[in-house]
Order: sequence, then structure tokens, then C-alpha cells
Amino acid sequence: MRLTSRRKALDGWLKAVMRRNFRKETARLFERIAGEQGWWNAGAIPTPTEIAMPRKKPRKKRTPDHQFLIFEIKAWEPSYSFSVNRSGDDESDFSEYAELHLDTVCVYPDPFVGRTAKMIASSRRGLFNPPNPRRDPNEKPNNVGLLDLPPSGGSFYTGVPNDSLPFIMAAIAGGHFRYLMLSGPSLKRSHSLPTQIHFARTDD
Repeated sequence: MRLTSRRKALDGWLKAVMRRNFRKETARLFERIAGEQGWWNAGAIPTPTEIAMPRKKPRKKRTPDHQFLIFEIKAWEPSYSFSVNRSGDDESDFSEYAELHLDTVCVYPDPFVGRTAKMIASSRRGLFNPPNPRRDPNEKPNNVGLLDLPPSGGSFYTGVPNDSLPFIMAAIAGGHFRYLMLSGPSLKRSHSLPTQIHFARTDD
């Protein structure tokens, strides 16, 4: 009776040792003693493999600071607007701008392949940096657009010089631009502020 109680006590103490992750030397000592006494074979206490050892949580992969994404242009169409200026952002009597609308699908990198995004390249002045008297005049822009790339229904908005839009549209119509590449900070919660836009014929 005393032997059974002693074995139960040792069983509980050994589990506590393993659970609390005491020094490995202590656990090895009790394993050796148990092996010499034949407790493993007698079934008096569980073997080390039978004792649930605490497992370390796997570390999350670190997200790269910079990311490069490639989108294939599936469809496109231009738009143009001319109206009386009611925004008050400048002293012009009229407002005029052109836009390029793109339907794209991501082809690189693998985690985002297949995600779609509707993109708009607009010649509107101050679209992303409207006049702000409190802004430091020496402050430099930190992005060229706004990217939202969830599993479905993504979007990208960017402002481009008005003189560049006819060239970009002609290149797309002629088959010279088939891909659009964005680079900048890595996506966080499906959002990013790209710092560069690049059109190309191929995706390499």
C-alpha cells in the first residue's frame, strides 16, 4: 500500500516537473531512477512519451518591409470630365481632368495571385495631397497612390500628370503595356501606400 502511494506521489511530481519545464537534468534523473526500478514496464508511472509536454508556439513569419506586386491588365477604358470649378482648391473657373480605368488581376507574388483590383489613374490636381496651409512646404510625398487588396474587390487609386495619360493609353491600346507593377511598403491588413508605378509589356 505504501509503495502504491509512493508511486502515485512520484507520478504526480514527475508530471509537475515536466509541466513546469524544470531543468532537463532533474527530469533525466527521475527517468533514470524509474528505468532502474522498472517502473516504466510495471506501468506504475507513464513513460516520457505519454506525458504531454508543453509545446512552443511557432513563430510567425516576419513580413518583409518592402513588397513588389504585378498585375495583369484585363480591360481598360478612358474617361474625361469638364465642369465649372466648385471645389475652391484653386482660382480656376473650370475643372478638367482625364482618367484611366483598369480591370486587373494580381499574378505575383503567390499569396496574392488571383486577387482582382479595379484601378484608376487620374489627372486631378491634388487628388492625394490637397492644399493644406499647415503642411510643411519642404515636406515630400511618401506615396503615389492608395492600394487596397483584400481577397476580392480590390482597388488602387493614383494621380498622374495630365500629359502622361495619352501616352499610357496609346501604349495599352497598342499592346505595349500589358502589366502594371507596384512597389512600396508591404501590405498590412490588405492596405499599402505604393511608392512606385511601372507599366511593362511582360511580367518579368
